[in-house]
This record gives sequence, C-alpha cells and structure tokens, in this order.
Amino acid sequence: MTTDAPAPPREGTAASSPLIDFSLPLDALSAPAWLSGELGALNDGRRYRFVDADNRVANGEVEGGALSLTIASFPHHEFTLVRRGQLRLVIAGHEELLEAGDAAVVPKGLACRWSQSADLQRVFMIHEGQHAAVAPRQLARIAAFGPLGPGSAPPADSLLTEPPPVAQSRVDFKDESGQMLAGVWRCGAYRRKPLAAQQHELMQIVEGTPDVDGEDGTRLRSFAPGDIFFTAKGARYSLGSGGAFQKIFCVFKQAG
Repeated sequence: MTTDAPAPPREGTAASSPLIDFSLPLDALSAPAWLSGELGALNDGRRYRFVDADNRVANGEVEGGALSLTIASFPHHEFTLVRRGQLRLVIAGHEELLEAGDAAVVPKGLACRWSQSADLQRVFMIHEGQHAAVAPRQLARIAAFGPLGPGSAPPADSLLTEPPPVAQSRVDFKDESGQMLAGVWRCGAYRRKPLAAQQHELMQIVEGTPDVDGEDGTRLRSFAPGDIFFTAKGARYSLGSGGAFQKIFCVFKQAG
C-alpha cells in the first residue's frame, strides 16, 4: 500500500478568509526568500501563516526545541507572543525573561544572547525593516495592562451603534520608518460596518469578547481572552463587541 507524500509548504501571501485564526490548524506557507540566514537554528522551526513579499512582512508560529545562541545583530524586527515555555534574552548583561502571556519586540540590530526552553511555543510577526541610526540596546516589552493614553476610535461614519466609543492606547514599539508598531489598544462597546483593513494586524485579546463578521454579515469568530488572530491589509470585515475589549497589537502600515 502506498501513501501520499505530505504536501510541501505553499507559496503565497494571505488566506482567502478576512482573518487568520491562530487556534485553527496551520496551512503552512514557504519561508520568505528575504529571511536572513544569520539566525541559523532560530529560523528552522518557523511555520508561516502569512507572507507579504513586497513589504517583507511575515507571521506564524514556532513550537519546541531548546536553543541557545549569541546574536551579534538581530537581522529584522520581531514581535513575539509567548504561549508556553520560557524565552531568555541577555542584553548588555541584563536578562529579560518572557513567559506564557508575555509579549515583546526584538528590534533590528539588537545584540543579545537568546535562550529558549524545549517547550517554548510562540507566535511571531517579523518585518525586515531598517537599521536604527543608533543600535538598539533593549527589548521593547508590551505590557498587557498598564497606563493608556487617548486612542483612535473607529471612524464615526462606520459605526452601527451609539454612543461613539472611547478608545485608549499605548505604543511600546515603533520602527525607524514608522510602519511597524506594537502596543495595547482598548475600546468601549461598539459595532461597525465592514471596512477594508488599512494595515496588516496581528492581535491577541486580553480582555472582552469581540466578534468578527465577514462582509456578508456571517459571523466568522467570537474571540475570548488569550485568542490570537491576524487580518491582512485589504481584508473586509466588521468588528464589534457588546462590552469593552482590550488587545495587544502589532501592525504594519505601509508608508504613504
């Protein structure tokens, strides 16, 4: 009896759905051709859910494999959400420990010692980006809870509910070009019409239960704290929640 060989990873960019739900089985894409080989074994376990070759942005997940290596200059910006296990970075003699529920951005050019536990599971979003004028010397941690300032609410003409919600946010990382940002966003109850996304966005819900509907009104998914999903630029969907919700986000919005 013969069996079919496993299908090779697909090449491409986004899925046909308006969103990529990280709780669903992975339909892996090929690794982006522009990904630096400098990280060696750190790249081996990556499985990609989305690749934008034109803007050199990708996301996916890594699971398992104890690893320890010294990185002289990190070759891209990397946002990471730890789901299980531990990741230790030693930067200029200072140790940063990331555990389940923690989020951070490793900026391009950072020199560090990277050590991860055998059971590490994490979600990532990377952007090749530009080197900063001055080499970064610290990790950009994203605190799920903490002080927030005024934030951008959904466009008033897109709202299906009243009153307009109050939004708050905090940006903990912004790259040299201003195209990749990561932080926290919170908003009161609202529901809006389907709109075309203006940016790529990877997000993890930390509070509340927002819903995502397709352009035809079909409920695609109701999310809860801990859930992770991604929407690509151009995807048309409706987002709403019966109560306040808060998320950790990483976005890429092309300049201009």
